[in-house]
Amino acid sequence: MTTATISAHWRQVFERVESRAKTLTPRRVLLAIITAPLFVLGWLLAWIVGAVWIALAWAISAVQLGWTDARQVGAKRRARKQLGL
Repeated sequence: MTTATISAHWRQVFERVESRAKTLTPRRVLLAIITAPLFVLGWLLAWIVGAVWIALAWAISAVQLGWTDARQVGAKRRARKQLGL
């Protein structure tokens, strides 16, 4: 790249940023400042709820499997006891 090409590129970038900056109003900036923490808070809460949901689903599944296995072992023990083994 030549110096002229780099200069032209940065001139275009500067013009794009300048045109975007001209459209900003104090009201929009203030609203963005107010809503940004609310967005982050909502994102964090969604992440926490998702993590809790996964942990709860795992715990419930483990209890169900444990309950089923324990009933099967108990049934086998009762069967052996009735047969006198």
